[in-house]
Amino acid sequence: MENAYKRKKQPEVVRRALLDQAARITLEQGLSKVTFQSVADAVGVTKGGDASFHH
Repeated sequence: MENAYKRKKQPEVVRRALLDQAARITLEQGLSKVTFQSVADAVGVTKGGDASFHH
């Protein structure tokens, strides 16, 4: 696995994935199950570095 500091950043791709997964969780489990942690886990990113409010 690449080091996060050397990996090319793709904020548009991550942002789209976060929105897509939030929508999927909402449809499958309901709005109450959409949390920042659940969406980050579904996308495979961390809350602090990859999925923070930068996107």
